[in-house]
Amino acid sequence: MRILITAGGTREPIDAVRFVGNVGTGATGIALAQEAVRRFHTVQLLSGTGSVEPAQWALDTGLLAVETFTSASDLLDRTVRLLEDYRFDAIVATAAVADYAPVLVDGKIGSTLDELTIRMIPTPKIVDRMRVLAPEARLVSFKLESGVSPSELFCRARTSMARSGADLTVANLLEGHGRPDHSAWLVHGDGDPIAVPTRAKLATCLLDYLEAGQDR
Repeated sequence: MRILITAGGTREPIDAVRFVGNVGTGATGIALAQEAVRRFHTVQLLSGTGSVEPAQWALDTGLLAVETFTSASDLLDRTVRLLEDYRFDAIVATAAVADYAPVLVDGKIGSTLDELTIRMIPTPKIVDRMRVLAPEARLVSFKLESGVSPSELFCRARTSMARSGADLTVANLLEGHGRPDHSAWLVHGDGDPIAVPTRAKLATCLLDYLEAGQDR
């Protein structure tokens, strides 16, 4: 199986030296990529600048190829190119993509201003493009929310899944983000969400799901 995985956060430039980032580390995507390689699948990983790096053993297998992206627009360009050039059986969009990007200022903004206002505009919804470009691939999206109840989280995950055409959405809360025991839920169809207690278990569950759909 050939799998495309996006991982890590985006960096949206403000000017020539500053950027807006987020808390995405790429750890979930890396764990998934390594589990896929362990099962002898071919993986193309798009990893955000500054993300966690794959283990050397995974790179040494020759089954894992890595490209680094910076901004949401850069990730979109790389995603489009790969999906136009290759056939992927599955796509897992774990990357933490900025919802908004600053309007870029030429050069460097001065450091003596009393106040600075940054205007931001929406970024493209990359996961929505994935289904259009790869209609036959199994698509897994991620939905991160904060300060909402699990039921509201699941509702938002289903809305996102319907818009993007994803087959499965991994829903999780910002609270506890970054811990190895950070739990998530697998949201699919009309069934009850399935709780997954750890990042390592999530990688296993997602690979099991993707492998089960190989012959659909």
